[in-house]
Amino acid sequence: MDSPQRMTELIIWDTGEAELEFADINTGRATPQHHQIAEPSDVDDLLARQLAWLGYTTDSQPST
Repeated sequence: MDSPQRMTELIIWDTGEAELEFADINTGRATPQHHQIAEPSDVDDLLARQLAWLGYTTDSQPST
């Protein structure tokens, strides 16, 4: 997913591992995160973080 100034990518494997990355287009800075998906709500949380990073909610900072 992307917006004019930010990008985010989520990759989920069948093992339950997930890679989430946030990037600022203006600075070129990327912040990768590794997660373990244990239940469907974990995916919901990661998707919410992506939307927040892109500015679609009030919390626009990725959690570390």
